[in-house]
Amino acid sequence: KVSLDFFTDICIPGHLMQFGTVRGEDGRWALKTEDGDELHLDIDDEIRFLASSIKYPPIPVEQKEDDKPFAPMQINGSIKGDGLGLLAWWVAEEGEEEEEGEGDGDGEEEQEQ
Repeated sequence: KVSLDFFTDICIPGHLMQFGTVRGEDGRWALKTEDGDELHLDIDDEIRFLASSIKYPPIPVEQKEDDKPFAPMQINGSIKGDGLGLLAWWVAEEGEEEEEGEGDGDGEEEQEQ
């Protein structure tokens, strides 16, 4: 489940997560990297996702007391793809790219005239 604070009916099914994402024995999802590291997806982590489907279920005529509250809109999301998933997965790489770009050129600075 994903929350946007004002909207909480967003679900990201396991098959729409990054390749290598597995659910651990403790119930937490983690991305296993090529290096063998596990990058856990925790509550309150910020993510980027794509909406893969939006459903508008019919309004129920009657609802039992023990039924979950009616959601007028349900979104299925995806974090499968470059730049999607936890922001922490991508922010470090973007920062590294900026650092690599520094110092490029021939060492001369432009002068104002």
